[in-house]
Amino acid sequence: MAAAVRAVQHAGDLPVSVDSARPEVLEAGLKEAVGKPLLNSCPASAAARRRLLPLARRWGAAVVGLPLGPRGIPATAAARLRLVEKFVEHALDEGIALSDLYVDPLMLTAAHGDAAVTFDTLREIKRQFGVRTVMGVSNISHGLPRRPALNAAAFAYAAGAGLDLALVNPLDERMREAMAAVGVLVGGEAGVAAFVSASEAKPRRKATPKRKATAGEELYAAVVEGRRAAAAEAARRATRAGRKPLAVNDKYVLPALEEVGRRYEAGEFYLPHVIRAAEAAQATFEVLRKSIGRAAGQARGRVVFATVAGDVHDIGKNVVAAVLRSHGFDVHDLGKSVPTARVVAAAKERKADLVALSALMTTTMPEMGKVAEALRREGVRAPLLVGGAVVTEKYARRIGASYAPNAVAAARLARRLTRR
Repeated sequence: MAAAVRAVQHAGDLPVSVDSARPEVLEAGLKEAVGKPLLNSCPASAAARRRLLPLARRWGAAVVGLPLGPRGIPATAAARLRLVEKFVEHALDEGIALSDLYVDPLMLTAAHGDAAVTFDTLREIKRQFGVRTVMGVSNISHGLPRRPALNAAAFAYAAGAGLDLALVNPLDERMREAMAAVGVLVGGEAGVAAFVSASEAKPRRKATPKRKATAGEELYAAVVEGRRAAAAEAARRATRAGRKPLAVNDKYVLPALEEVGRRYEAGEFYLPHVIRAAEAAQATFEVLRKSIGRAAGQARGRVVFATVAGDVHDIGKNVVAAVLRSHGFDVHDLGKSVPTARVVAAAKERKADLVALSALMTTTMPEMGKVAEALRREGVRAPLLVGGAVVTEKYARRIGASYAPNAVAAARLARRLTRR
């Protein structure tokens, strides 16, 4: 950490943001920082406040607070604001100046959460507490098409709600245009001079026209297009016509999911398409299960899945779990912030063919290494599959795991690792 801070400061004179789950690592970075660093970030839990706020005061750092409690990110603005109040009170009691406090209202993807809750939280943070605000703008568009347009709209909306610091991609032309446009509204003549007209959006691909097809072909198309009811009905027609259930699965359902994966990787499909296709495929297994007595969805192997200890993000894990199920795996989802011992116990109890772990925070990624070590120590021979926004293939290799950058890749790897 000390070397990283020195390297960054040699590259420019901007303030340094330091992030780690370990206080001693944070302190090593804060010691090296020239000027006022930013400690990112402090959840609302009492343990985090006790460990992190004294460091910020000792080294004169500004600090980012998160309305993140023991149960994760609250679903309502009122609940988030209660956590913000605790953070601000404890920071002031610690002797940190109000001007050194920032709060992130925690934007989630609009594909899963209610973005209006975050904007309401942002607006009330400014009104009730008077602290500065920071937010990862592009979180709102994760998994959705036309991300630059949605990011730019979210930035403009957040700026009106009181956002001070925006985490954005400065090379995104649409975002640059939005920032310039906001400058017109708040920056006077200088803002007007900086304004650049927004570029036109690229035309969307035309949908492939539907066609009359056999039951198997209709099943394939229904899965690709994410039509759950149509997929289930096509599976019924196929089995009534005398096709063997597993043959239906292997000839139509799995190739359809492969096509979804190809389009996703080509940028033609987005996260909602993958989820809908997985749900449509799962609907076919409900039909096929009745014909073979044992779920087709359980024929490929048993997977124990968890978000690692300390990490309360599970959107990505839930997507991967759905896609794994749609490829025929029996997935035992342990949930989020799962202790290492519980993962190991579940893997042994369920005789897992594969253990899968997710982490979305740099501070929780090291927990994957702890799980890998514990699995080896306890004699669990099941391969380990890891993924998440902060995870890299290099890190996966270091802990003896396989790495999947997305849900589609995870399903392919799972099939190869379980050899079923």
